[in-house]
Amino acid sequence: MGSDEDRAFDMLSRNRTIYQDCIKLFNGSLIKEIGDGMLASFPLASDAVRCAMDIQKECKKQEIPLTIGIHEAEVVFEDDDVFGDGVNVASRIQDDEFTFVYLVTMFRVLE
Repeated sequence: MGSDEDRAFDMLSRNRTIYQDCIKLFNGSLIKEIGDGMLASFPLASDAVRCAMDIQKECKKQEIPLTIGIHEAEVVFEDDDVFGDGVNVASRIQDDEFTFVYLVTMFRVLE
């Protein structure tokens, strides 16, 4: 393994420790890791936003570039996984062009 790969794995390991600790602190659940990203669920939108802020603050200190997408929506949990449009939207609103930025979208269905 080359030095760049060593640095990349070190960065991923440090990032994993940061987000696991923050998710637990803000009452979230880590659903799954996807490559160098992850998917988490929170009972409150405010907990998700506070968690994102803490994750980014710590990652910035450690010079770990990342973006976070947060989307509030109805989802379906099945067999330790989650499905629904909300999952797709959250994954798409994060954009590699915006390092150290978190983007939040929310919608409400009116009757």
